[in-house]
Amino acid sequence: IVGRTLFGVDLLGRAAELGKALTAVLDSFSIWLILFGERLYDLPIPRMRRAKQAVPALDAAIYAIIEDHRRSGRDQGDLLSMLMAARDAEGDGSGMTDVQLRDEVMTLILAGHETTASALIWAFMILGLHPPAMARIRAEVAEIAGDGPISLEQVRRMSYVRNVFREALRLYPPITFIPRVAAEPATIGPHRVKRGAMLMIAPWCIHRHRDYWKNPHAFDPDRFSAEREHELVPGAYLPFGLGPRVCVGAGFAQLEASLILARLCRRYDFTILDARKVRPVARLTTRPAQQLMCRVARRADAVSSTQT
Repeated sequence: IVGRTLFGVDLLGRAAELGKALTAVLDSFSIWLILFGERLYDLPIPRMRRAKQAVPALDAAIYAIIEDHRRSGRDQGDLLSMLMAARDAEGDGSGMTDVQLRDEVMTLILAGHETTASALIWAFMILGLHPPAMARIRAEVAEIAGDGPISLEQVRRMSYVRNVFREALRLYPPITFIPRVAAEPATIGPHRVKRGAMLMIAPWCIHRHRDYWKNPHAFDPDRFSAEREHELVPGAYLPFGLGPRVCVGAGFAQLEASLILARLCRRYDFTILDARKVRPVARLTTRPAQQLMCRVARRADAVSSTQT
């Protein structure tokens, strides 16, 4: 979806290769990397060494996309074409170099792919463990879209599907920590913060804080319903950040994920295997510590499929 929407290319042929490289890079992210920078990649730590070795594979894929766009010589109507056409209005009028374009594309792939993918992993896990919620999704999809294709207008009307995804974002926020630098001295509770201090905001802690949420650890999509909107505490829900630096892709991500949930829940049953072993781990995104094992079966032959 990211490849076709942002860059006009199909990345499916390189999914395994890119997925392995992205996983290696993402596994290297931690608070220490933010604090100490790229020097950590030179330490003799297996995780950091794997990440450093994975970067050339990602660079090769991204530079190939950029080269294809340059060779075509035309505006392909995607975001990369817009970036390539941009000019420095306050400087010499030059465009971005390939290195600058690489940095922008890398950010967009990571931000546009990994966060939504991580959130959907947890959403499907939750639905696999909560059959009544799955049944409500299917009923809503059937009522609004029937058995046919789901249109943009229809998915926007699927409030329960959207609320399931919002609740999954609350319980398992994709971004593990949000770093911010204090622009000026401030006081936060009893703490004095100096200008230039590094602050770490943990959405996980805020999203599960009992002062802000009723039954904070429970899965309850209806907490986001219009009838209970008054219960929401301003500022206590920030899966996409808040303020002037809120994620620009928030609307796209929610629409994309809602459509995926609606389509796949209508067609398939999900059975989570060894649910007690599932443990989240904090990297750049909130991922399962180990692969989340799930049996997927078409609804029409769910019984026969789950027997094998």
